[in-house]
This record gives sequence, C-alpha cells and structure tokens, in this order.
Amino acid sequence: MKKQIFYNLIALIFLIFFSLAPMALAADLGGLEETRNKAGYKNVIATNVGIVRYIGIGISAISAFVGVVFMALIWNGAFDIFWAGGNEEKVKSGRDKIKNGAIGILIVFSAYVLAYTLLSLISGGAFKIFKI
Repeated sequence: MKKQIFYNLIALIFLIFFSLAPMALAADLGGLEETRNKAGYKNVIATNVGIVRYIGIGISAISAFVGVVFMALIWNGAFDIFWAGGNEEKVKSGRDKIKNGAIGILIVFSAYVLAYTLLSLISGGAFKIFKI
C-alpha cells in the first residue's frame, strides 16, 4: 500500500511539473519589438479598435476561465483514479470525468478559434496579417 502511494505521489509530481512547464516557456523574453524595428520590419498585425477589442478581451477571459474549470475536472478525475484503491466504480467515475473534461476543453478551444476568426474578419485583422 505504501509503495502504491509513493508511486502515485511521484506521478502527481510529474503531472504538476509537466502542467506548469508550458507556462514557463510562454514567459516574455523581451526585446522582440526592438529587434523587429532594427531589422526594418513594420508591425503588420492589425490593432482592433472599439467594441471588437472589448468583445475579444471578454471572450479570451471567459475561455480561459472555462478552460481552467475543465482542467480542474480532469485533475479531479485523475485523483479519483489515483485513490480508487481497486474500486471499479471510482475508476469508472474518474475516467468519465477525464473524458468529459477533455471534450469540454475541445469545445472551448473550438469556440475560441471560431470567435477569434470571426472577430478578425469583422475587424479586418486577418486580411492585414496575411496581406490579402
């Protein structure tokens, strides 16, 4: 029993480590705008002005929050499986939570991509990015 708890804790540590690694990689490295300007490139990304910008910020915030909720559901399912102790009902419940969380994240991601694309088309940003 102690050996199983030890292995579960090691798995949890790795899960936490690999969940936090993308956040560390996404850190701002700085100096990119200065390098772009020195290289002679101009900023081709359109800046959204007015209501479209605020709608985009709202959609991003809501998508981030809902994504965190579904990640918590996945973690909850993983803990159910970790601590099931051979109880098939808890394992099935954990699998269902993980499946539902993954489906939820896919739906949120798809909705975000669709909203971003539509807002880019409305504001003209997509055409300026691709120089069409």
